[in-house]
Amino acid sequence: KGVRLIMLPRHVVPLIAFEAVVRGGAQLAPADREGLAALTAELLTYGAGSRDAYAFADAVEDAGGSLDAETHREAILVHGQFLSQDRELLLELLADALQRPRFDAAELGKLRRRRIESIRAAKDSEPQSLIGTYGRALLFGSHPYGKPVSGSETSLAAMGRADVLESYRDHFGADRLTLVFAGDFDPDWLRHAVTGAFATWRRAAVPLAPLSAPERVTGRRVLLIDSPGSEQTYFWIGNVGVARTYPLRAALDVTNTAFGGSFGSMLMQALRTRTGLTYSAHSSFRRGTVPGEFAISSFTGTSICSRVAKFFSDTVLFASSSSPTTMHQSAFSRSASLNCDLTLRPEASMSALIPASRSCRSSVQLKSRAPSLWLTSQTSGERSIGRLTCCDSSAMSRRSMPEP
Repeated sequence: KGVRLIMLPRHVVPLIAFEAVVRGGAQLAPADREGLAALTAELLTYGAGSRDAYAFADAVEDAGGSLDAETHREAILVHGQFLSQDRELLLELLADALQRPRFDAAELGKLRRRRIESIRAAKDSEPQSLIGTYGRALLFGSHPYGKPVSGSETSLAAMGRADVLESYRDHFGADRLTLVFAGDFDPDWLRHAVTGAFATWRRAAVPLAPLSAPERVTGRRVLLIDSPGSEQTYFWIGNVGVARTYPLRAALDVTNTAFGGSFGSMLMQALRTRTGLTYSAHSSFRRGTVPGEFAISSFTGTSICSRVAKFFSDTVLFASSSSPTTMHQSAFSRSASLNCDLTLRPEASMSALIPASRSCRSSVQLKSRAPSLWLTSQTSGERSIGRLTCCDSSAMSRRSMPEP
């Protein structure tokens, strides 16, 4: 029926770890039903087969195992681990969760209410947990990558059991499933057991369409999210990056580690060690079948947010325009606005920071004009928490961002 099985026998410890990958994910939610995939995925473990939610949880816990579900932009994952002596129970519970979920209306109602309350609480007290969601919504716009994986208060409130059943019917099936097992098992037994457990599962009702690639941002865009009384301002600066099929992704990962992906990175040294402007700064790539975002994130005191915002732009320009021998030097040596090109050259970066490296010989350029900037802070405007205001910053005077 199309199920893919990947096995990695390891007999060091008596455990079996597993992951079931169902291709599709949050990108497939209708425009007014963001979060539907996440709600459907979590309900897989809230009762399946002959077990209700409590019996299913007891079966997992009594065996000392784990079985959880989560949603990503292009896949739903069901993962966990059990003792190898409980391999039959593992496969029974996994097969029930994927093929025979109950989607109990009462459990759906409780889970939906908890998710809505969690979003409301985040708006009130944890704006940093939503800054990436707001940033991706502005960066990707109507593209599926711009949808909030967990949904919104409005979309969740509008969902019913019929929506969940339709989503499951359309996007779950043997042709979407990849099973990965690693641990203490006999491959012949597992292959036979998986074949029997999933032999009758149907194909997904709707074919999985390929994603279109998002367009990179050209021109500056600023989104301000007002949080009155906030002592800290959170930053998320991003643009469209590369897909996971990018041929030099390993070199790009090394470059990002040097730039902002580790404690000893350029960003951390400049913003924490040398200046004390923040406790943490980080950069990362999110890659899918099409390019996801390259993003830089950090936070600082609200009173000095303009200074740090300028420092971010200086650091990005410095990293993109410096010679290999000066990559490790202070980013304060240059000054620029946010309206700049971001060019990362893994060969140059690695040769400067890791002289012994010879693993990357070709120059790699990731051009990303004018990274967009999102701020969560206390501003002078009288706006309620959670209300978003998007403006064209080309019309804003530079004097609107005061000097530190």
